[in-house]
Amino acid sequence: MGAGVLARLLRAALQHLPVPERHGDPAPGPRPAIRAAGAHHRVPGARSGEVVAPLEMPPWPPFWANCRAPKLFPVLLTGEKRKEPAMVVDLPSGMGGGPELDLLELRLLNLQGVADLTVAAESGYNFRGDRKPRLLRRNLQRFQGIASLLYLDLDNCTHFAKRVQLVRSKRNQAQNLWDIQDAQRACLWKTLRNLSLPDSALVVFTDLDEIPSRETIQTLTKHCEIRSDRKQVFQIQQHTLTRSLRQASLTGPSCMQSPWLQGVVTTFRWAQGHNVSLRMRAKADLMGGATHFSHFGTAAAIFWKGLSHGEGGSLSLPLERYNFCDLAGSPSQVSGLVARLRDDPVSILRWWMRTAAGPCPRTSRWTS
Repeated sequence: MGAGVLARLLRAALQHLPVPERHGDPAPGPRPAIRAAGAHHRVPGARSGEVVAPLEMPPWPPFWANCRAPKLFPVLLTGEKRKEPAMVVDLPSGMGGGPELDLLELRLLNLQGVADLTVAAESGYNFRGDRKPRLLRRNLQRFQGIASLLYLDLDNCTHFAKRVQLVRSKRNQAQNLWDIQDAQRACLWKTLRNLSLPDSALVVFTDLDEIPSRETIQTLTKHCEIRSDRKQVFQIQQHTLTRSLRQASLTGPSCMQSPWLQGVVTTFRWAQGHNVSLRMRAKADLMGGATHFSHFGTAAAIFWKGLSHGEGGSLSLPLERYNFCDLAGSPSQVSGLVARLRDDPVSILRWWMRTAAGPCPRTSRWTS
């Protein structure tokens, strides 16, 4: 699909998004001091515009950890308090397209005061080898004051750059589109291992859209003592959110998909001598340790992510047959697709899981 067709589709999706109705004035009372929050990624083909204002957020309230929490004790925790907190490094991978800055904002705010360092990697290419804007570098000042952020330019990593050029040289040929994403993860770990960190530092390693549980990470790393025979690598079992928080609030936990076994927490000492992957163990250690925002953001962001990621490389569409170019040129079909994405997301985003008795809403306003 050409860049012009993609730009028309994304602009059409944005233009035909429904405007939410207002239901009275907000309730009185103090509000969080967060300015300019919301979707601030740029759509391909759109003008860059001005960068958004820095984030401001009040401190999190005090957290009282339960060192005998059933999901952690006695499997991982001794039940006793830590003598001193461990350093926490957040290592998200997967910045390659879609609502990157929105997800990074969620992640940084959620781990504010818990993660002592976040390593964020960015490239001028997505996971298909297509050129893309460097949104994070353009907006680095937005995150000053809420996180200690180490910016990694992936295009300076030889292994990553070679993978990108290899994929770009094999257009119209069958190839492994995971190569670029795997190279990104390898460069992240190479960078981390070259830092002077204490052996006891704990590294949280998940994809960008897999937001770690603040309470779980805080309990494990800052407050409670880990059993001496378990200080190695801990496999995370995540909740998966099919579409959005709004959908989950309307339908309840039953609309969140089955647990997703991915992501690890490991000591820096162990990681220096081992290859670390997102799936190290067949059995979970940290139940509910993160939430996978598998399709997050506006319709335009979801379309963009689908085209940018190696495992997809296509638009998110229903199982029915469609012509991409005809869809891009039809505002009525785009409006119908956006409505269906809002009302019946599983039928588009995870159509293979669709059942007649599925727990998610089945209302569809699709117009052909």
